[in-house]
Amino acid sequence: MAHKNNSKKTKQDNNVKSGIEKFETFFGKDQKIFDTLKKISPDFADYSAGFIYGDLFLREGIDDKTRFVAIIGSLIGQGNTGIPLRRYIFGALHAGWTKKEIVEVIIILSAYVGFPSAVVALYTAEDAFSDFDNEIK
Repeated sequence: MAHKNNSKKTKQDNNVKSGIEKFETFFGKDQKIFDTLKKISPDFADYSAGFIYGDLFLREGIDDKTRFVAIIGSLIGQGNTGIPLRRYIFGALHAGWTKKEIVEVIIILSAYVGFPSAVVALYTAEDAFSDFDNEIK
């Protein structure tokens, strides 16, 4: 029985490691997000890295660019236009999205989420675009 638990722990550790590596391809080596989460809840930080980036982002079937549009659409639809949206727009740029494509996604979403949500999302996108531009300078 102990072997099974060790095997499960090893898989989880591998998922966390793979997840952090995947995370870094979009967001760079800046680990502030995970460091902050680890201070609050080490388990939650590991679940985030392992499940979101170590499991979901490594699945076959759709590419990363498609994953990002799904996430961005979901966040805007939920009205979650703060830090998560800003980070995922930044990541989307690293995944190959252009600023124009991201703006077009927000424009089409305006018909479904409402103009106020779309306006806030556009302002958030502008902040993410600036972050991206400053990074590549």
